[in-house]
Amino acid sequence: MHASFIYIFVSLCGITNALRLPVHARRDVPAPAKRGIRTLMVQNQNGKGEDVTIDNAKDVVYATNITLGGVEFPIQLDTGSSDVWVQTPFALNVANQTNIPVNLTFGIGEANGLIGFTDMSLGDYDVPNQAFLNVSNATDFGAIFSNGIFGIMGLSFDQGSSVFDEMAVQTNTSVGRTFLSNVFAQNVSAPNMFSVLLGRTGDTDGNQEGIFTIAEYDPGFPNITSQPKLPRTPAQLHDLTTLPRWSIEMDGMKVNGKPFQFNTSSVAEASPGKTVVVLDTGFTFSQIPPAAVDFIYQSIPGFVLNTTTGVYTVPCDATTDLTFEFGGVEYPIDPLDIAVIHTSADNTTVCQNAFQTISLPPGDQGLDMILGVSFLKNAYVSFDFGDWTPQNTTGVPFIQMLPTTDAMKAKDTFKSIRDKQVCANDASIASAATGMTAGSLEVGHLPTTVQRVLPVPLRRRGVPQSSVHAQAIAHSVPHTDGRFRVIVSTHRVPIQLPFMPHGDFMSACVNRILDSHGPVILALLSGIAVLTLVSFVAAVVLAVRLWRRRHAGEGYEQIAIKDEEY
Repeated sequence: MHASFIYIFVSLCGITNALRLPVHARRDVPAPAKRGIRTLMVQNQNGKGEDVTIDNAKDVVYATNITLGGVEFPIQLDTGSSDVWVQTPFALNVANQTNIPVNLTFGIGEANGLIGFTDMSLGDYDVPNQAFLNVSNATDFGAIFSNGIFGIMGLSFDQGSSVFDEMAVQTNTSVGRTFLSNVFAQNVSAPNMFSVLLGRTGDTDGNQEGIFTIAEYDPGFPNITSQPKLPRTPAQLHDLTTLPRWSIEMDGMKVNGKPFQFNTSSVAEASPGKTVVVLDTGFTFSQIPPAAVDFIYQSIPGFVLNTTTGVYTVPCDATTDLTFEFGGVEYPIDPLDIAVIHTSADNTTVCQNAFQTISLPPGDQGLDMILGVSFLKNAYVSFDFGDWTPQNTTGVPFIQMLPTTDAMKAKDTFKSIRDKQVCANDASIASAATGMTAGSLEVGHLPTTVQRVLPVPLRRRGVPQSSVHAQAIAHSVPHTDGRFRVIVSTHRVPIQLPFMPHGDFMSACVNRILDSHGPVILALLSGIAVLTLVSFVAAVVLAVRLWRRRHAGEGYEQIAIKDEEY
């Protein structure tokens, strides 16, 4: 009986993430209808609506559905690159398959294939003969392919595209333009912008999936237009000295209210006292200077640093206050995004740093750091090309950001959400060990390091330096585990369940629940005990009364009463 109760009790640990489906929230259609892609509803000029979701694959990859070559499938959204490239397990109807090869080199592995042209659509936007890379061989894209996502759609600039660059060399035309560039060329009256809000897993108070709009803002964030315009830095209006990116100046970073002193920016155009950061949805973990990583995670009590890998392991229920500042506006980071759940090599649940160390080669690379998913889940971001195009370089692209994290609320709910995440991961580990499927979702089972190789300029015969481009940026995910287990001592004697299979995992789950909600559970159990006792006493009293009634006539002699007249 006791074992059955504990099993039922522990199974509740994974209920929150037992089955997670994309949220298809629909908003009422505003009047008049606008042209553009809205979060989960697409509007065109005749008011026709169509679902377009941005899916969150365990906080690792953010993707949306496209139709390419007559087939609909999900593709990753990446503000850090420009090319559309796919490798699908099914055949595509490619209208024009060229013999022009492009090799994309990554930190570990590579992708290579031939440039093709075919119709591509996203929502109500249709681009005929869109240039893309039809990849025949790709390695080390497990985070994408394992989630049923079959490629990347770059959201950056034409001149960062290897396909655009190669077609310019081969044909002296702009037929290799990016998907967004073609959309804006077809809709000249539409604003040349898109916006993104990334959701999160396991946060019932946050956006479960996300927002992706083209040519309009999401109506849920009307204040985005009043936020400071952060111009692209370096501006690169004429000659390209580095790969053009969505890079902007950052004012600073604070931990527990204390500002961190960054080194002087390596970017020549950066303003004094500011650093240049790239906003990149393709990076799971933000990449910042080593001293900044230390400043954040050494402020968390109980931290452990693996000096070999540079990975910090911290108590899962501990955190710190982290904010970044842009244009005089502070952007608080949710504690859930400071450290992420990870399954270590010895099958234990640990929490590791989501802001990691960047390593830049000497010289001006056009950036100082990269803020990825761990930052972007805390802001609604508008990426505006302005008037800038490859033919018109008089306008400077800019970014506007609206903070979306309520620091106080996030701190208040952090522990309860994190406890559910940890328990769900523990249950997942236990289920994997028995070969059973528990249905619980492991939140953020991520590699401890994610690096992206900086572009290396490629010179081509007869091409001026201003048109020399880098090969597309992409990911590598080397996996190294620092085998550390953080043990937090408590005054309560931990519960051990040696009589149960995988008792260590079950014990950990029970103890975490008791640590978080011990007083409440104790009060409930005490109330149940009192009610049980009262019910027992009442039952005894009732039973005694019934017994007395049934045996009231036994043991007495009946007396005959004679009626007489007086």
